[in-house]
Amino acid sequence: MAVALTLVVAGCGGDGSAPDPDQYPERPVTMLVGFAPGGGTDTIARSLALCLSDNLDREVVVENKPGGSQAVAINDLLGAEPDGHTMAMVTTSGPVVVPLRVPSVGYTKDDVTPLNEVSLAPSVLITPPDLHEEVGPGFLERDEPLVVATPGALSAPHQAMDLLRDVRGAPVRAVPYEGSAPAVTALMAGDVDAVFTESSKEVMDQLGGTDLEVSVSGASERMDHIPDVPTFEELGYDGLPDSDSYWFPVVPDETPDDLVELLEEHTARCTQDPQLAETLGEDYVADDRPTSSDHSRQIMDNMHGSFLELIEEADS
Repeated sequence: MAVALTLVVAGCGGDGSAPDPDQYPERPVTMLVGFAPGGGTDTIARSLALCLSDNLDREVVVENKPGGSQAVAINDLLGAEPDGHTMAMVTTSGPVVVPLRVPSVGYTKDDVTPLNEVSLAPSVLITPPDLHEEVGPGFLERDEPLVVATPGALSAPHQAMDLLRDVRGAPVRAVPYEGSAPAVTALMAGDVDAVFTESSKEVMDQLGGTDLEVSVSGASERMDHIPDVPTFEELGYDGLPDSDSYWFPVVPDETPDDLVELLEEHTARCTQDPQLAETLGEDYVADDRPTSSDHSRQIMDNMHGSFLELIEEADS
């Protein structure tokens, strides 16, 4: 993989000089997305790209590169010049969870530099009414495994369910689907007992008009927009890894600091854009708290540490 990436970079035709932030951008910017068009990450990327296009006075083009639980897009990013003209919109599972579970993927979280957090959706357990009524301390103590749909085998929610089983002994069986929408559809069809996925606007809108309930939150504390939903920790299942979904753009780690700072400024300005909040939902845009590259790096490091601890415990 390292040889392949070296060849790609060598073939880009760069002269080795550092990009000049005063001249940036010199051409259209590409924003890679590791999922097919139409999903939550794609919507976030396209909304941010529109805002950045206006701020930079240069087109920001979204290019979908689905595959490998975002690994295809991230490896393509790392094969590009670190000059700010290629970035990727990711959820934290792509740069954090995937290389932990698949070390041969060709990168680690430290190979990318994250920009400002754009959106956050804590993970939630979605259930039908009969199971929702059972939710309380010890509700996972059952004879038959709880079959839980997730948005993908290498997603943070799926890996959290696997670790809940392997380390905490909870009788759960995670079943991966190709995204949150198919997972919720499977629950509506009665193919699974529950869904564990992000509480994005896309998911919450899909629940509208159904009798499905948001029963448990994977967040560290209750969420403002669903304050009656308890956390797993409240129900006695503490020590789970951070499985919330954070979205932010990333660039190659070799990108110069002054260019990262410029991109931070533009991304932060876009998080305050009312049009972004209207598209993504007021509850999901990071417009009510300070964001930065360093803050996003801390999010990645915290998630990495929480998963690594349980993975090592499961393997011991």
